[in-house]
Amino acid sequence: MSKWHPYIEWDLNGTDHLPSDWQRQVARAIEKCGKQTSLTGGSDQSREKDSHYLIDVIVVTGDACAGELPWLRRLYEGPLVEFVSKTLERPYFIAKDLRSSININCLRGIGARYEAHVDTNPLTGVLFACAASASTGGELVFDNGDGRVARVEPRPGVFIAFDARMISHYVSPLLVNMDRVSLPMNYYDDPQVQHRPEGLDNYLYEQQSARSRS
Repeated sequence: MSKWHPYIEWDLNGTDHLPSDWQRQVARAIEKCGKQTSLTGGSDQSREKDSHYLIDVIVVTGDACAGELPWLRRLYEGPLVEFVSKTLERPYFIAKDLRSSININCLRGIGARYEAHVDTNPLTGVLFACAASASTGGELVFDNGDGRVARVEPRPGVFIAFDARMISHYVSPLLVNMDRVSLPMNYYDDPQVQHRPEGLDNYLYEQQSARSRS
């Protein structure tokens, strides 16, 4: 039986699409522009069995990414959208909304994780900016709900894309003290008609974290 593989993948290492110090630039953007936020299960997209939790995440929004990492914006608008459109044999388009188009998510320290959820946009891309594995935690896990589970071990410079509107996915808890950094990106199947649920941006970007309140 073949292994379930609900995503496409492109290793950008060895190409000219990433600056030589791109991981350092991403780390600087996190320290300069990162916001401490919390996930609570209060979104319609949340898929946790336990609805009572508080998960801290450091987020850099798309407007800050555009200002701090112009090469990332060019990558998102050019080579990556061309890759997904060619590989999946249908046209995809960048997000009209700058703030949610590209984000940086940083999970910091032992126990940090990202909630199980589904997406609302037709295609999600993720560029990994760190290495993680079963021994460190921080794997990206897809759970189709029918017994099929796929686990992705992040590697710096690897880009994956997937339609997760129906497939729940989450980041497993970190087992070591590290920063687990990923760059999620939203793509759509129409250049103008792009649905984003009311309240989702407030949930992702505006809920002050418990760490910030302490």
